[in-house]
Amino acid sequence: MRDGALSGGRRALLHGDGVNERWVTLDLIHCLATRTIVYPYKVWGYGEAIGLEGLLAAADATGAPAYFQFVHGLIDAWVAARPEIGFADHVAPGQVLLAIYERTGDERLLRQALRLARFFAGLPRSPEGAALHRPDHPEFAAYVYVDCLAVDAPFLCHLAQLTGDAQFFRLATDLLLGHIRVLQDQTNGLFYHLYDSARRQTNGAFWGRGNGWAILGLLATLERLPHDDPAQGTIRTALERQAAALVKVQDESGHWHTVLDRPDTSLEASVSAFLSAALTHGVRVGLLPGWYLDTADRAWSALRTSVDANGTVAGVSQATPPGDAAHYNQVPTGGLYPWGQGPALLAATERLMADGAKHA
Repeated sequence: MRDGALSGGRRALLHGDGVNERWVTLDLIHCLATRTIVYPYKVWGYGEAIGLEGLLAAADATGAPAYFQFVHGLIDAWVAARPEIGFADHVAPGQVLLAIYERTGDERLLRQALRLARFFAGLPRSPEGAALHRPDHPEFAAYVYVDCLAVDAPFLCHLAQLTGDAQFFRLATDLLLGHIRVLQDQTNGLFYHLYDSARRQTNGAFWGRGNGWAILGLLATLERLPHDDPAQGTIRTALERQAAALVKVQDESGHWHTVLDRPDTSLEASVSAFLSAALTHGVRVGLLPGWYLDTADRAWSALRTSVDANGTVAGVSQATPPGDAAHYNQVPTGGLYPWGQGPALLAATERLMADGAKHA
């Protein structure tokens, strides 16, 4: 983390003998959150939900009401503007919607969540059972995207817990297992960016950020799924295989390459944010063994050096459509994106909890 991202008092702590990591991390959270709020959210585009998840985590970690108020305002405006769910909502922040409902008790939000769940239930499926999120778009109608591992199943499991309706657990696991079947490589455990269900083939590239979406989705689903659910074992195996593979392809800098198994592609900071958050969280909740913290620590150190003086995570690639390995190297980096800011906020808040547990 560059010194400019810190207040003067916190900056001094970095150069003293007694570094107070808690204060340093809190400053970083405020810095990141302040920037995350200024992004022009489309309501909803790919990658926006995690920005809001990060802001809610920041609100919980810091007690600052502005972060919650911003997210609440966006969600409230969406519910008021679009009482009917359509394809514009296919990557809507369902987990955030439910989190706001839990905090406010606003029944309109639960009704919107139920509409969103019905939308997911009505999506066409690939022959393998994965949801096809854009059947309305001729070019993308047959595509299964890795991003959606973090969208569908975690939300549906959360909804099942809140409503007591087990059908949402079944829908969640059906969709998630379909994605695992077509996107996780059977040899190395990494996830491809895309599966074309018409051609029955993947795009052949292990996109770094996409693997961040995948591991967060696996973790969030396992946390909420009943322990005796028949899908638990398959999902846990998918998580364990992916996590082991991610350790093997981490760069010595602590970052990962934008195509994970291609060292000739650029290093990409959002991957470090995703994986620092995911691995730290996985260990904290008991879904991954403690030795993964070594990898998470290296990712956290790399991420901190990527935050600029304004609180922007530098070195994050723009919105990235699927392609071959060479394509990912041509995607520009730089700018303010919720898919960089949100994971960084999750990584920082996870770090805060991990450090707190060490000193408890």
